[in-house]
Amino acid sequence: MISGIFTGVAGALWAPLNGLASPDVLVWTFSGEIVFMTVLGGFRTFVGPIVGAIAFTYLKTYAVGFTVYWQLLLGAVLVVLVLALPTGIMGARRAARIQAEKRRLK
Repeated sequence: MISGIFTGVAGALWAPLNGLASPDVLVWTFSGEIVFMTVLGGFRTFVGPIVGAIAFTYLKTYAVGFTVYWQLLLGAVLVVLVLALPTGIMGARRAARIQAEKRRLK
Protein backbone atom coordinates (compact mmCIF):
# COMPACT_ATOMS: atom_id res chain seq x y z
CA MET A 1 0.00 0.00 0.00
CA ILE A 2 2.83 2.40 0.86
CA SER A 3 4.58 1.57 -2.40
CA GLY A 4 1.37 2.28 -4.30
CA ILE A 5 1.03 5.64 -2.57
CA PHE A 6 4.56 6.69 -3.52
CA THR A 7 4.07 5.41 -7.06
CA GLY A 8 0.87 7.43 -7.40
CA VAL A 9 2.55 10.57 -6.07
CA ALA A 10 5.48 10.06 -8.46
CA GLY A 11 3.09 9.67 -11.38
CA ALA A 12 1.16 12.77 -10.38
CA LEU A 13 4.39 14.78 -10.20
CA TRP A 14 5.69 13.47 -13.54
CA ALA A 15 3.40 15.55 -15.76
CA PRO A 16 4.05 18.96 -14.13
CA LEU A 17 7.80 18.26 -14.07
CA ASN A 18 8.01 17.39 -17.77
CA GLY A 19 5.15 19.53 -19.03
CA LEU A 20 3.18 16.58 -20.44
CA ALA A 21 2.48 12.90 -19.98
CA SER A 22 3.02 11.15 -23.29
CA PRO A 23 2.65 7.46 -24.20
CA ASP A 24 6.46 7.23 -24.42
CA VAL A 25 6.51 6.94 -20.64
CA LEU A 26 4.45 3.74 -20.80
CA VAL A 27 7.17 1.75 -22.58
CA TRP A 28 8.49 -1.22 -20.58
CA THR A 29 12.09 -0.01 -20.86
CA PHE A 30 11.22 3.13 -18.87
CA SER A 31 9.80 0.96 -16.11
CA GLY A 32 12.87 -1.25 -16.38
CA GLU A 33 15.10 1.74 -15.71
CA ILE A 34 13.14 2.49 -12.55
CA VAL A 35 13.57 -1.10 -11.39
CA PHE A 36 17.28 -0.94 -12.27
CA MET A 37 17.67 2.18 -10.14
CA THR A 38 15.95 0.50 -7.21
CA VAL A 39 18.05 -2.67 -7.47
CA LEU A 40 21.24 -0.65 -7.88
CA GLY A 41 20.67 1.50 -4.81
CA GLY A 42 18.94 -1.08 -2.65
CA PHE A 43 15.28 -1.58 -1.96
CA ARG A 44 15.37 -2.01 1.81
CA THR A 45 15.92 1.64 2.62
CA PHE A 46 14.21 4.85 1.58
CA VAL A 47 17.50 6.38 0.42
CA GLY A 48 18.51 3.34 -1.66
CA PRO A 49 16.48 4.11 -4.79
CA ILE A 50 17.62 7.74 -4.64
CA VAL A 51 21.26 6.66 -4.55
CA GLY A 52 20.49 4.15 -7.30
CA ALA A 53 18.91 6.84 -9.49
CA ILE A 54 21.98 9.03 -9.16
CA ALA A 55 24.36 6.14 -9.84
CA PHE A 56 22.24 4.91 -12.78
CA THR A 57 22.16 8.35 -14.37
CA TYR A 58 25.95 8.64 -14.26
CA LEU A 59 26.39 5.04 -15.39
CA LYS A 60 23.99 5.46 -18.32
CA THR A 61 25.61 8.74 -19.40
CA TYR A 62 29.04 7.11 -19.35
CA ALA A 63 27.84 3.97 -21.14
CA VAL A 64 26.07 5.92 -23.91
CA GLY A 65 29.24 7.92 -24.55
CA PHE A 66 31.45 4.85 -24.41
CA THR A 67 29.67 2.42 -26.76
CA VAL A 68 26.66 2.06 -29.02
CA TYR A 69 25.87 -1.16 -27.16
CA TRP A 70 25.17 0.69 -23.93
CA GLN A 71 22.08 -1.41 -23.14
CA LEU A 72 24.18 -4.58 -23.24
CA LEU A 73 26.73 -2.96 -20.96
CA LEU A 74 24.04 -1.89 -18.49
CA GLY A 75 22.56 -5.40 -18.59
CA ALA A 76 25.94 -6.90 -17.74
CA VAL A 77 26.31 -4.42 -14.88
CA LEU A 78 22.88 -5.43 -13.59
CA VAL A 79 23.78 -9.14 -13.63
CA VAL A 80 27.07 -8.49 -11.82
CA LEU A 81 25.29 -6.25 -9.34
CA VAL A 82 22.66 -8.83 -8.47
CA LEU A 83 25.34 -11.48 -7.97
CA ALA A 84 27.85 -9.32 -6.08
CA LEU A 85 25.59 -6.91 -4.18
CA PRO A 86 22.16 -8.50 -3.78
CA THR A 87 21.04 -5.77 -1.38
CA GLY A 88 22.34 -2.90 -3.54
CA ILE A 89 24.75 -0.10 -2.75
CA MET A 90 23.08 0.92 0.50
CA GLY A 91 22.81 -2.69 1.67
CA ALA A 92 26.52 -3.23 1.02
CA ARG A 93 27.29 0.00 2.84
CA ARG A 94 25.25 -1.11 5.82
CA ALA A 95 26.92 -4.54 5.88
CA ALA A 96 30.37 -2.92 5.75
CA ARG A 97 29.43 -0.60 8.62
CA ILE A 98 28.23 -3.56 10.73
CA GLN A 99 31.46 -5.46 10.02
CA ALA A 100 33.51 -2.40 11.02
CA GLU A 101 31.59 -2.10 14.28
CA LYS A 102 32.15 -5.80 15.03
CA ARG A 103 35.89 -5.41 14.42
CA ARG A 104 35.99 -2.31 16.61
CA LEU A 105 34.27 -4.13 19.50
CA LYS A 106 36.72 -7.05 19.42
